[in-house]
Amino acid sequence: LWLYGNKISKIDGLQPAGELRELWLQQNKISRVGGLEALVHLENLGLAGNKISDYKDLQRLGLLPSLKKVSFDDIHFGSCPLTRLEGYRNFALSSLKQVTHLDGLEVTSGDRAAAED
Repeated sequence: LWLYGNKISKIDGLQPAGELRELWLQQNKISRVGGLEALVHLENLGLAGNKISDYKDLQRLGLLPSLKKVSFDDIHFGSCPLTRLEGYRNFALSSLKQVTHLDGLEVTSGDRAAAED
């Protein structure tokens, strides 16, 4: 589902879309991650270029069992303030154990080990 650049400020109303596998929400006005709990099959999530700035939002995404690729920073869409926080990548990887790609980069075993230290 492609919804980038639509001035969306809140993720809402996706509960009936439980089979959704891709959700592109880049360049909106989203400041909090929520409303995705029912998307248990979601594999790819694009959130770059939004206003997300709190580590708590990363932890919410950790509840999505199928999530493999997530982006808060993208060369085409910009970055969320969250990505500029100290320790962002390590915190993201320790919170999102199921993710194999973060911000377009493959997560290696070395990345994972560094995040756990």
